[in-house]
Amino acid sequence: MTLLTSEKFIKQNLDISDNVSPKFLQAAMADAQTLKLRPILGDSLTDKLEKLVSDGTIKEPGNAHYKRLLDDYAQFFMMWHVRKEIAHTASYKISNMGVTRTTDEHVQAATQEEIIADREYSQVKADAYAARMQAWLLDNRKLFPELDDNSCNAIKANLTSAASCGVWLGGVRGKRIRR
Repeated sequence: MTLLTSEKFIKQNLDISDNVSPKFLQAAMADAQTLKLRPILGDSLTDKLEKLVSDGTIKEPGNAHYKRLLDDYAQFFMMWHVRKEIAHTASYKISNMGVTRTTDEHVQAATQEEIIADREYSQVKADAYAARMQAWLLDNRKLFPELDDNSCNAIKANLTSAASCGVWLGGVRGKRIRR
């Protein structure tokens, strides 16, 4: 798999320390791309982006719309998912002793409640970028032959009922349905 974002991009655009393990970042970037971005873009469009990045042709003038999708939307969406995962990964480790938490005498580790609140903050940011990306994709559908009717219908459905929680809340985001 070709990653569509990089450690450099993540660290330049977020408050992530330079000493965060590349191992943590690589795993979080792969998860964000596979588990979060791919369901939004669909397999065909994600595969196309991976191919263009892999072979270096994304910078060619004929691929400007793919580059814009990647640079202006997809990377920022993935970045916030990476931040969400790193908060947990950097705080808790699995070892022979089970799940452990590392502390240092000069640094005060965040509480579990603070970590959860920070993850929720990152999820809200990722959701906002997802909505922007999906709206832009629908507005520019003709530029992407990989977006078939099924993909567009899935994007539309998500735009009218997007909430990042375990329970489907139903209905349009932020609107009251009057009966």
